[in-house]
Amino acid sequence: MEVIYSIFEILLINERYQDLILPYKLIDRIPNAFIRLTDIVENYIIKTGVNAIGSFPEQTEITTKQCETYIETMINMCKKFSQLIEQVFDNRQEFIIVLNNVRSTEMFFISDN
Repeated sequence: MEVIYSIFEILLINERYQDLILPYKLIDRIPNAFIRLTDIVENYIIKTGVNAIGSFPEQTEITTKQCETYIETMINMCKKFSQLIEQVFDNRQEFIIVLNNVRSTEMFFISDN
């Protein structure tokens, strides 16, 4: 199973979402094996969010354009992750919960910038 989980994580990191469908369907046949996938997906979403937020420079005064760009980035990330959950995991409740949990954390919406 570790090999399949590793392949799944590599495909996820490289955003090869269509290629994730087959490994997911294989893993999903094994009782409770998808639970590890929820952890992998959650870590991916968090890391991607932190990287996106971290790309904004730290400033005491933020321009309107920077605010707009920040908000657009967050909206695009929400769409991207929602599509991932829909396309790969058929909107499975456990993955929706993972996405909602990450979106509700402060780190996803607020950075130190």
